[in-house]
Order: sequence, then C-alpha cells, then structure tokens
Amino acid sequence: MKSKQRTTVQNAFSNITFSEGMNWGKDMETRAYMKDYHYMTDAQRRALCRKKMARRRREVRRNIILCFTVSLILMVILCSLLIGKFTSRAAEMDSTSFKYYTQVELSYGETLSEVASDYMDAHYDSLNEYLEEVAFINHMEDPDRVPAGTTIILPYYSTDFLQ
Repeated sequence: MKSKQRTTVQNAFSNITFSEGMNWGKDMETRAYMKDYHYMTDAQRRALCRKKMARRRREVRRNIILCFTVSLILMVILCSLLIGKFTSRAAEMDSTSFKYYTQVELSYGETLSEVASDYMDAHYDSLNEYLEEVAFINHMEDPDRVPAGTTIILPYYSTDFLQ
C-alpha cells in the first residue's frame, strides 16, 4: 500500500502539515488559518476576514458579469430573429402582385392543361387548383374536354400595375 506524502505549508501565521489527497477547494489558506484561528491576534483575524470578503466580492462581481453577458447574448439573438422575421414580411409586402386576365384561343392538338401550365405561377398550390379556377371563370362543366378554337380566359399575376 502506497503511503501518503505529507506537505508542509509555511505562512506568516502557522507551520501546518497537510496530507496529500485532501480536498482543499478554494479556501486552502483559509482552512489552514482557521485551524489556528483562536491563536490569531485581532489584526490577523481582521486581515483574514477582509481577504475572505474581497474574494466573495470578486465572485459576486464575476457572477453578475456572467449573468449580464448571457442575458445580453440572448437579447441579441432574440432581436436578430425578430428583425429577420419583420424584414422577411416587409419583403413579401414589397413584392405586391396584381391579378389580371388574358384571353387565349386553343389551337388544334393543344390541351387546357398545357396552356394553363404556362400561365400558372406560385400563387396556386397545384395545377388542379388553377384548372378549377379557369373552369369556374369560363363556366366549363368538364375542363378536360375543350374543343380546338375555343377562346378561354386565363388568370395570371404580375407585379406591374397596368391602368
């Protein structure tokens, strides 16, 4: 079995021997002083008390700075997210588009779906949704059966304002 080494700490107040492996923590010197606290003079006790109070003030100041820094970082992140959200909404509002209608005549061999796919844009979720609107505007019962030469009205969107 390995024997523990002993360490001697020499300071102004005492000559104390400590065993290796003891848990000293932050207050190693304070523990050494406290062992002989009742042998200290009043001046030595006041010095020890001032030293402990100064250490505590530093710890409190460090914790306050840490909390302030973390709070500041969180506020910056939150503000950047909110600003990004409002900026993206403003960009959406700036790209105002207007709905217009155009008249198209179907030629031989051309289907309504082919023509509709040319005029459909991101305002519609699917081609079927666009075809339903085209059928409603043109009063069609069956949009799949439109004869060649039929003139139909197709909606489209544009960012240009036409008067």
